[in-house]
Amino acid sequence: MGRRASSSISPVWLLLLIGAITITAGLGFFVFKMVNDLYRTQEELNISVYLENASSLRGNIYKCEGDIHSLVSWNPIKGRLISITTGTGGAGDIIPLLVPEKFNDQNLQKGQHFEFLIKVEDAGIIHVQDLRKI
Repeated sequence: MGRRASSSISPVWLLLLIGAITITAGLGFFVFKMVNDLYRTQEELNISVYLENASSLRGNIYKCEGDIHSLVSWNPIKGRLISITTGTGGAGDIIPLLVPEKFNDQNLQKGQHFEFLIKVEDAGIIHVQDLRKI
C-alpha cells in the first residue's frame, strides 16, 4: 500500500498569504483615507506663521483641523465666531474662526472635532469656506 499525499498547506505559503492580505489591507486603508480627504489638495495652515504675522497669509485658502474650544458669539445675519484648538488632543494653539451664516444649520458644540477649509481675509480674520465633522 502506497503513502498518501499530504494535503495541508505549507507554513511558507501560509506566511506569504498572511503577508499579502496584510499589505493589501494596508494599501486599501491608505487609498480609502486619501479618497475621503476632501481638502487633500489644499495646503495646511501654518499656525505659527499665522500667529506671528496673519497679514502675510491674506487671500490664501488653507485647510485646518481642530476641536471647538468655545462658541464666542453668534449673529443670525453674519454667522458665528468660534475658537478652535489646533493640534492633536487639544494641546495646540487657539485660533478664531468666523463661520458664515450659510452654516447656521450646522450643530457646532464645544469639544467637537472638525476639518475646515478656510480663507485668511483682511486683518487676519479667518473665514470658513467649508467644514466637515470628523
